[in-house]
Amino acid sequence: MSTYIALTLGPISRVIALAKKTRGMWAASYLFSYLAKHIIEPFKDRQFILPYMASKLFSEPSKGVGSFPDRYIFASQDGDFELLADSVNKTFNVLAAKLNPTDVDGTQKLLMQYFKVYFFETERKEDLEERQFVDECERQLALLEHREAFVPSLADNEHYLSQLFNARNKDMRLMDFLINDAGNVKFKSIVEITSQDDDNNSLPDLPYQRYIAIVYADGDSMGKAFAEAASSSTLSSQLLEFNRKAINTINDFDGQPVFIGGDDLFFFAPIYNPGKGSIFSLLQSLDDDFCNALGADNPATLSFGVSITFVKYPMSEAVRLSQQLLDGAKGRYVSDAVKPLKNNILFSVQKHSGHTRGALLHKGCTETVKKFNELVDKYISVKSDKKEDEEADAVFLRSVMHNLREHEPVLLNAIGNSDLLQNYFDNNYNEPAHEGYKDFFADLQSMLLTAYAEFDGKIDALKALMPPVDDGVERPKGYDTAYAAIDIAYALLQFIHLVNSKRDE
Repeated sequence: MSTYIALTLGPISRVIALAKKTRGMWAASYLFSYLAKHIIEPFKDRQFILPYMASKLFSEPSKGVGSFPDRYIFASQDGDFELLADSVNKTFNVLAAKLNPTDVDGTQKLLMQYFKVYFFETERKEDLEERQFVDECERQLALLEHREAFVPSLADNEHYLSQLFNARNKDMRLMDFLINDAGNVKFKSIVEITSQDDDNNSLPDLPYQRYIAIVYADGDSMGKAFAEAASSSTLSSQLLEFNRKAINTINDFDGQPVFIGGDDLFFFAPIYNPGKGSIFSLLQSLDDDFCNALGADNPATLSFGVSITFVKYPMSEAVRLSQQLLDGAKGRYVSDAVKPLKNNILFSVQKHSGHTRGALLHKGCTETVKKFNELVDKYISVKSDKKEDEEADAVFLRSVMHNLREHEPVLLNAIGNSDLLQNYFDNNYNEPAHEGYKDFFADLQSMLLTAYAEFDGKIDALKALMPPVDDGVERPKGYDTAYAAIDIAYALLQFIHLVNSKRDE
């Protein structure tokens, strides 16, 4: 029998929560990759089952993005367990010395209370398939991760991790070891990301540039993908190729990758980039990267949690919202009695005014997603150089959103029937002022009908993922499907209005 070591490092969410700005978010996330890299480096020549490890990962530039994940399974040799324990101790000792050279031991003790590094050594039976063995190891690691540990409560000025992540410009030397390890790559501020201007440090003029998209993504059905792969190393190698492509795709959109490793993504991006499209165009490109790297027949998919918030909204709260949206997209809040569909985009748009709207896009509803993206691209545009024309379009779109909300009971009954829906639009938008928007109304009807038709066969598996409608009204059968379609239409119009608007609302 062969002997293996399994290791996990975490918890990422608790540590990232200490950061208050994008730079700190990057530092917190990159720190995990940095620690994992140095802990695992003495074993880089071992045979890894998880993840794919190429020796060049330890020497080639990281392009400023963390890429070492939080879990490892590798074939061990005599003495490796003790060597790993020593590597963990040395890595945190070096970190402590960088953060507080006057009290290395005390700082290391604090760090070890905040981070959880668990590992065990186990034997693999000869008749046990690789995927079964990996599943057993991951179950054990998951149990270890749920062990409670004492976490001290310290003021920011006494907390070395908080000081590291939230260092002011004059104290940036605290981050030097991370910046140097990342290849001296400059991490952009929020307004630099949203305005696509690396020299901009003030609030942008255009309202849509005052909003940031924070995205978490995670692979679905990865266990099945590994089971069907020729070997774990083959799939891990494909994921590494996806990671490299994803970094370039996000950078090309003027986004800022934070962590890209395996099937996990964490990044910031503008909600719209002229000439390159909307945040939804970027998600589609990443989906294509994933599919191309793994192959069209691979069962794995990507789910996304996307929060769109005002740039001055508390960063830690916006990041936490993105994490929660991803959990929702993957069905992690659903009871065991329900088997939800994955391969989703769950997004939320929170306006500066506090109004929030979001929706679920199930990518298995291919025509709905296609129409959604087409309408975003079609109607996000500057139609005229005259500001009064742009304002007229904004007023028109606001009135449509208001009318749809006001007429919701009628729409809920009409949406499943193309004739009834046509009658609704004919009767409510027949004024001379509506003449120039006939194509828009036809596209909106098509969007509603398509979403209703595609959701109709999947609603039982999807509705558990959607925000509940709880107003005490008993609804006829089919209203779940109608609400799903209307939610998408509302969110579509709100997003278009947000980008096209010339003033904050």
